[in-house]
Amino acid sequence: MLLGYHVSNWATAIDIGSDSASTLDVTTLADEVVAFSRPAGAGRYDLVFNDVLDRDAGYYQTVYGNPHVWWDRDNVSFPNFHRWESYLGTILAGLAKPGVVWQIPLGNQYYDTENNTAGHYQDNRVEYLFAHPREVSGIGVVALLFGAGGANQTGFGDADNDGVVNPPPFCTSFGSSQGQICDNHAALNADDDGGYFRAAATAYYSHPVNLP
Repeated sequence: MLLGYHVSNWATAIDIGSDSASTLDVTTLADEVVAFSRPAGAGRYDLVFNDVLDRDAGYYQTVYGNPHVWWDRDNVSFPNFHRWESYLGTILAGLAKPGVVWQIPLGNQYYDTENNTAGHYQDNRVEYLFAHPREVSGIGVVALLFGAGGANQTGFGDADNDGVVNPPPFCTSFGSSQGQICDNHAALNADDDGGYFRAAATAYYSHPVNLP
């Protein structure tokens, strides 16, 4: 059995996952987390856990009226993936522990299925993480755990029992600083994410990343 110590993106009371300031010094914030975590007993644990978001970004945007949790897949505007990697990587190095990222939303911006309705909310974290596995493992992450953190979120099964769903393409500029993204691929799978996770995981395991 392995035990994990959890660190949040908002552990310093500044949420690096939603703050849009370009001047945010995430290395200093991460050092604060390390300085707190060492005497708190992080060294007695085997792993460090971090969660990127508890619900799909499209859910936050549509239901809560909060679009600030979208991360820029192009890593130009903030918040974005590179800044999160810098934060988490500094923590993992400072605590000398491998990392596990959990509660990763399953929404995507690829299949028509994802139109920001119940069970079919958009996000781009699953797309980015599967597209950049070496980038993520390079900061010390050894495992990615995908799963919804609440009801009505996008999933990798047909929880809504609505079969194959292909509404008109849904275009948005959220999640990208380089213009609109349209989920204009017809889903052939009844999974509520259109089958994206199923296909991405299958492709990954054909060429998995070797961990140190």
